[in-house]
Amino acid sequence: MSTLGSIAIIGAGAMGGAILGGLLAPGVTVDGDIRVTNRTEAKAALVRRPGVDSVALETTPDGNALAVRGASVVIIGVKPAMVPETLAALAG
Repeated sequence: MSTLGSIAIIGAGAMGGAILGGLLAPGVTVDGDIRVTNRTEAKAALVRRPGVDSVALETTPDGNALAVRGASVVIIGVKPAMVPETLAALAG
């Protein structure tokens, strides 16, 4: 059995959502919480479930920074063109 600490997934679309699915699979234990972000509330709602804090950046603009704070693992799942801007914003 694998045990993981708190995890943040920045951009839980196709790729991030697939990783989230794996984290929620039987046999995987996340000791902390799982925090995911998406640009819109509609997309955030699709991955929201017990044990997953899903935040929409349109309603919580600092959601990415909140998600990564204290995370043991951070997964960047945004489109490649958005990676530099996302990382710069997280770096402050």
